[in-house]
Amino acid sequence: MDLKSLFTKILFVVNGQVVQVWSVGLAAAVIAAAVICMPRLKVWIKDRFSGGSETNHRFITILCYCLYIVVGLVVINVLGLYSPIKAELANAHKEVSTLLDLRLFAIGKTSMTLWSCIYVFGLSWILIRATEKMSEIISKHMSSATKLDVGMIDMCSSTARYSVMALGLAVILQSAGVDLSALSFIAGAAGIAIGLGLQALMNNVVSGLVILLDHPIKIGDRIDIAGVNGEVRRISLRATTVITNDNMAVIVPNSQFISSQVVNWTYTDKKCRFKFPVTVDRNASPALIQRLLLEVAQSHPGVLQLPPPKACFDEIGGDKLTFSLSVWTQDYVGKPNDLKSDINYAIAQKFNEKGLTLYGAVKQKAEDASAAKESKEAA
Repeated sequence: MDLKSLFTKILFVVNGQVVQVWSVGLAAAVIAAAVICMPRLKVWIKDRFSGGSETNHRFITILCYCLYIVVGLVVINVLGLYSPIKAELANAHKEVSTLLDLRLFAIGKTSMTLWSCIYVFGLSWILIRATEKMSEIISKHMSSATKLDVGMIDMCSSTARYSVMALGLAVILQSAGVDLSALSFIAGAAGIAIGLGLQALMNNVVSGLVILLDHPIKIGDRIDIAGVNGEVRRISLRATTVITNDNMAVIVPNSQFISSQVVNWTYTDKKCRFKFPVTVDRNASPALIQRLLLEVAQSHPGVLQLPPPKACFDEIGGDKLTFSLSVWTQDYVGKPNDLKSDINYAIAQKFNEKGLTLYGAVKQKAEDASAAKESKEAA
């Protein structure tokens, strides 16, 4: 057998299209060249043109995939399979078109087919993702270009997002051939449902608008409401998220901030004052107690020196003296228990160094001594 007969030998037939040895060999050579050269070409293009930009990297990656597709098309053309594949794709397109034209349900006089549903849901998903990104861009731009607080910025970006979503959904439905007038009855029923069954939700939404406009609380404030003490992390139209000292998120309906009494520790300033009561034996020197308490406060790194801490002589009892140490702090507004523990430990250590005893400890020692004496007498 000569070379010409070998190269023109028919290997197989696809839909009437013969595939010869030479075309398979040429296709194999193209594939081998692509496998060898394409990775090197990809590395060269990235090193030469990317410039370290993430956007350029993505563009070059897409370009390389396009080159792989071109190689595949060349292989198909070399094998002579373009026409059979085109015919198969045409047949598949007819079958898919028949399936997509399947009627599922009707909205008014509009018949919704499988393609219509895919079209509406697909564009709706793209709209949701696009408006989410749009909301993030608006928030970042307003944060850098304006002095509005985070809650107001969040309200503006959310309003813009939902407005665009509503308009976009209307355009998508109309482009799908849906007559929106057919949905007027549904919209009326939804309005009645909102008026009757969602009164609490609307109350919270209105309260949220009042909070965002009037600013009784802001993100970052330390508040106390209905037994919940923590830091405001997020204000939405329906509820406010408060993070407690135990790192638990408490979702508080916005209506409570309008109808209930709210204690805002940082409404005017981020500084907050804490008081620590101290009771000592009557025989202790008040001047010494005041000096020791001020030393404890001034030595703590979380206590502000302006305004300065104060040690007040509150009360003279029958056998005790009552003082209160007042300190201002900014770092411990969100963790008052930690500051209280540090101050109490420091006071106890300072009093022990000076030979002083807190009133409760003196009373406990007297009771223990009396109990031991009674036990001895009884024995």
